[in-house]
Amino acid sequence: MVSKIIILLWFSIITLASLIPVPKGVSMVSDKIVHFAIYYTTTLLCFLILRVRSLNGLIKISVYIFIYGLIIEFLQHLIPGRNFSVEDIFANTAGIYLFILSYSLLSKDEKE
Repeated sequence: MVSKIIILLWFSIITLASLIPVPKGVSMVSDKIVHFAIYYTTTLLCFLILRVRSLNGLIKISVYIFIYGLIIEFLQHLIPGRNFSVEDIFANTAGIYLFILSYSLLSKDEKE
């Protein structure tokens, strides 16, 4: 139960932070590292809390996280001061992919 609350809170925070309108005159800095870190952490958090134990399971939750990121980007197009960004999608995907790669390399070492 607590694990579901943690995931719900995490995704709520990301959603709110991503969809808050930006006031006119406020310029957004390049936030690609933030996107990368958030999506790496999101994948890690889901991996740990959902007790994923296989690469296939990790890929499955990663697809859901990727789709969530796409939905957020599309919704940002509707928010004043926000915009749809392919670069953000790439940064999100890179964070997800790096976690998958890390897991693959670490689990490979454990099997040897």
